[in-house]
Amino acid sequence: MGQFSGEIRDGIGHILHKCLFATQTCLPDRQANQDGTITVRQPTIFLDLSLAPMGTEVPDISNLPGRDHAETVLYQQALMSLLEEERVQREKEVRTISEHIHQLGLKQP
Repeated sequence: MGQFSGEIRDGIGHILHKCLFATQTCLPDRQANQDGTITVRQPTIFLDLSLAPMGTEVPDISNLPGRDHAETVLYQQALMSLLEEERVQREKEVRTISEHIHQLGLKQP
């Protein structure tokens, strides 16, 4: 499990939106047909964690994909859609303000 935070800033550096993300990596296991795939999850997934039974062996994680790969998956699967959602929301807000200014007759010639 990886944990990341991301934020969207405007042109002058103000934070517009901030999110937490979690990534889950399946341990590579040929018998279970798992290949080390990374999936972006909601950070609430940490609420589902519990202690392993006594005597459970720690799995070998030396062959897991690196942090760079997790960040690439996060960028592709979550951050680009977050940016698009924020862009659509900002365009709607600008359009609403422009309509109000036009209705009030404050528009410059």
